[in-house]
Amino acid sequence: MYRDFSTEPYTAEAVPPYPAAVAERPLLSLVAEAVVQTPDGPCRVDSLIPGACLTTRSGAQVTLLSATSLHLSRMELHQQPRLAPIRFDPGTLPGQADDVALLLAPDLPVFFDPAPGVALAGSFPAEAFCNGGTVRPVVPEDGVHYIRLDLSATADIRVSGVWVQSSGDRAIAVQAPSAPVDVPAESRVFMTYVG
Repeated sequence: MYRDFSTEPYTAEAVPPYPAAVAERPLLSLVAEAVVQTPDGPCRVDSLIPGACLTTRSGAQVTLLSATSLHLSRMELHQQPRLAPIRFDPGTLPGQADDVALLLAPDLPVFFDPAPGVALAGSFPAEAFCNGGTVRPVVPEDGVHYIRLDLSATADIRVSGVWVQSSGDRAIAVQAPSAPVDVPAESRVFMTYVG
């Protein structure tokens, strides 16, 4: 129920509780349900264990050294909108699956290789692709579960058909819905939170 704090006298109970601050950025994270390529085939990020191998764009393999998990609630994402994942609608990027949306941490470098003469190829943060339509920041109803993968070497890793960049001294992280999900407009970023 909504309370109008502006008309009540100040008391300790009248101040709405806020969660502890989280890191400035999730730093190169994937969502828990994202699918990555391994030598044995596709595998969900949340089922990887240290020592697992991932297939790189060059065809080589890199080893997963460790994985760190971070869950941000819907309220935390509204309080710190720069942490909200970037949603790529199905089929938005070349090579991306046509049946599943992809959520990525806003700072995760995505390799973009367009048709010749269309644009420059290179790696750009996921948030750089935002167009307000097919690529946009979202606040999932249940928040977001980021997983950061620490790898043995710098590599481009395939996530749902899209190449994302990592390095040995940094990590990558991804989150994707397990099935196609239509995020309603009222769940998108910058909605006022009333608790």
